[in-house]
Amino acid sequence: MYGVGMVAGARFLASRRVVAPGDRLLMATDGLFEQPGPDGTRLPERALEDALRAGDGPEDAVDALRK
Repeated sequence: MYGVGMVAGARFLASRRVVAPGDRLLMATDGLFEQPGPDGTRLPERALEDALRAGDGPEDAVDALRK
């Protein structure tokens, strides 16, 4: 069974981060940017950062990305 990237023998850098109460952690895959939307265009990577900065929480970010 393969993990991240689905490539046998792939190497990844391990690191640690402290997550404090109130911090936000976003996990997404490249598929978020590869899947075309209803109008056939792809989501620019900058749109995710903009959506997260614009709202008060994850629900606001998801709503912004759907627009």
